[in-house]
Amino acid sequence: MCTILLVEGDEAFQFATAKSLRSRGHEVVSVHSSLKALDVLESESKIDLILADLILTRGEPNGISLARMALMKRPGIKTVLMTRHRDIASDEAVMPAKLLYKPLDLDKLADTIAQMVPA
Repeated sequence: MCTILLVEGDEAFQFATAKSLRSRGHEVVSVHSSLKALDVLESESKIDLILADLILTRGEPNGISLARMALMKRPGIKTVLMTRHRDIASDEAVMPAKLLYKPLDLDKLADTIAQMVPA
């Protein structure tokens, strides 16, 4: 399994998602903001994939910006962005991440992680 950096401002959603990921054998590092996520990425921590909300704390980089900055810090790192906004189209040619919609289908999330970070 892999180590996932979970970036989510909603504590209840973050807790439930982290619990689900751990139950599937993943290690999870949880933070509430993109700035804290960048701190983790600057550390020596092993991170295989970032799972982040598209819209994060005001005044901080959004999920797309976080994904781009993460690639500069850790070339090749994979990112999955989550959003409740169904009107946001996923153009993977432009967006540096896979996009999933909330509420998350946990089986689809597991399949997406397995495809992006093969064992």
